Amino acid sequence: MLSQEDNRRLNEIEEHLALTDPAFVARMRARKARRPGIGALATIAVMWAAVPIIGVAGGLVPALFAGLAFVAGTVLVLRRPFRRA
Repeated sequence: MLSQEDNRRLNEIEEHLALTDPAFVARMRARKARRPGIGALATIAVMWAAVPIIGVAGGLVPALFAGLAFVAGTVLVLRRPFRRA
């Protein structure tokens, strides 16, 4: 946790950076917005755990389809631009 003084100083640095290099600030904000949230990561973890269970319960063909769906879902979730509310 930052102290009030450290927090104030960090805000000053951010304001100065926004004035002196707005392109850099825009890139950093866009980069932060693309990170997946905890919900997306939890969904990927559940899908990852489901693939071997489906393989044991259903056999090879359902496991292959589940694995393919897992990979496709992961790619879609991680490549989707995320926006913070």
